[in-house]
Amino acid sequence: MTEPDNSLWRLKQRYLDAVLNGEAIQGELIVEEGLKQGFGMFDIYLSILIPTQIDVGQAWHDGKVGVAQEHLATEITLEQMNRLRSQIVPRSKLGFRVAVTSVEGDPHFIGARMVADFFLSDGWDVDFLGASTPGPDLVELVRRRNVDLVAISTTTADCLPRLEWTVGSLATLANPPKILLGGNAAASMVNLAVDIGADGIALNLQDAVLEGRRLVGIANEPVSLSDHLKSLGRKVQEIRRDLGWNQQQLADSADLDRTYISAVEHGKQNLTLGAVVKLADALGVELVQLLSKSDRR
Repeated sequence: MTEPDNSLWRLKQRYLDAVLNGEAIQGELIVEEGLKQGFGMFDIYLSILIPTQIDVGQAWHDGKVGVAQEHLATEITLEQMNRLRSQIVPRSKLGFRVAVTSVEGDPHFIGARMVADFFLSDGWDVDFLGASTPGPDLVELVRRRNVDLVAISTTTADCLPRLEWTVGSLATLANPPKILLGGNAAASMVNLAVDIGADGIALNLQDAVLEGRRLVGIANEPVSLSDHLKSLGRKVQEIRRDLGWNQQQLADSADLDRTYISAVEHGKQNLTLGAVVKLADALGVELVQLLSKSDRR
């Protein structure tokens, strides 16, 4: 297992201090610093924002912070997510629609919002419904909008009866959607999907998109050159992150320009074979690992 990225860990610790102190501007500056260091949007989601929310929630649970302080910290993070979301450049449209919400009675929605952002980046049409969508209203919206996939987050076990009702009701529609479960409560019960008639469970953000693709039958669809470049870019970014490097460090090791690395990771750079060889050598992987069709994400 690779060591955690110390740069991201330090940014996360500073960001946690900022949001716990209610310093919204400082939190924004820290996120901007991460972007300038070469970390991508999803690096920041996965290594800064999510761990911070977990720590804030634990501090509230332990009585170290009050409800108002927890709410303020959460609002600061939501604002940063809004800013980062505006920078998403979705891949080619897939032609599938996903509705994302937390189950009725569950007020926690940041995880669901992040899942919705991952789907958006992947090229889905996304209906994000926020927290605690009433079951009957969700069913009616899905019927009217011809939704292909419904992703439902459940973070507490006391919401499971409502989740079961909602899943059962969605299944009665004339054209029922595939149903993907997520959230702490769902992830802790490996047989939950089978027990209540859902189609799958995602244990994390990346799995949500992969499982969603599988459920609607597009996991192995032919991909365009643009999609290949984006896939290669994601692999480069993930391996770089596993090594604990920022984009400048990879650029130095591969004898390439940092802006070139940024374009590669965003799927905007049509690479020569020589450039791919340089990247593979710098990252310490076989050339086929970068050029294969499989996607690590």
